Amino acid sequence: MDGTRSHRVPYIVKTEGVSSLKSRYGYTWRGIPRLHDREFGIVGGELAVLDLQTNEVLGIRRGFIRSGGVRNLTGIWWLGGQVCPVKKALSSSQFIQKFLKPISERK
Repeated sequence: MDGTRSHRVPYIVKTEGVSSLKSRYGYTWRGIPRLHDREFGIVGGELAVLDLQTNEVLGIRRGFIRSGGVRNLTGIWWLGGQVCPVKKALSSSQFIQKFLKPISERK
């Protein structure tokens, strides 16, 4: 947004190789594809926080959403899906910050 005007920005993904690591830590997200999940209105994903030097997994969050019973052509509406686990989840950035803290904030 620019004041009251919005601008459309294209989504561009660029792959760039590096000869050495620039960061000690990283995170990644991946979908969890399982047989028949989509036809039953289920989708899952994982967010993992990693130590890139040791390949250690520091934290992992796995979740699923179930949709269905919606009166449209597909019967699917992800925005209104039932989330599992039900407990109030941390946002992705909060989850990552739970494991990765700047040196000045470490106890």
